[in-house]
Amino acid sequence: MELKLKLSEKFGMNNSDNRKLIRECLLVDLKADGYKVVDSAVTNLDFLPTCNEVGISISHTSEIGGYVIGCGVEAVGFDIESTERVSKKLADRIAKSDESYPAPDFFWCAKESAYKMLGSLGKAPAVISDLKIHSWSEESANSVEFKFEGGQGRVWREKTYTLAVAWV
Repeated sequence: MELKLKLSEKFGMNNSDNRKLIRECLLVDLKADGYKVVDSAVTNLDFLPTCNEVGISISHTSEIGGYVIGCGVEAVGFDIESTERVSKKLADRIAKSDESYPAPDFFWCAKESAYKMLGSLGKAPAVISDLKIHSWSEESANSVEFKFEGGQGRVWREKTYTLAVAWV
């Protein structure tokens, strides 16, 4: 398995062209890596980007955005959030009563990335709170692995952002 992450301020929602730019850059990266891709399957903003050979997921905040290309995985989900934006109150809104988590931002991003990954397979629950994240395993002070029914992932902090990638 190989995960390729690309982040840029150009992809943030503060840039009115962010959606177009992220898709164009994604297409260039896929072609540069030698994948056979139909341009419109990546650049058409009416649909999620797809490439039969890899998993793809996009996320953005106001200030920054990015994408993950997952090679050797069935599907991938990606989330990025401003760390300070995610409060315990917000995280608790999507938590099951028996769920625990190491930090609100880690939990939020883990759930979002897992939900996106499951959604790309047509297996997402009706609401995100029905998805249970478990088996948290600290990799370092800023990085934690997690599991959920149907996959696994990693969440970490980078500067003022929290990022998570889920895969199966």
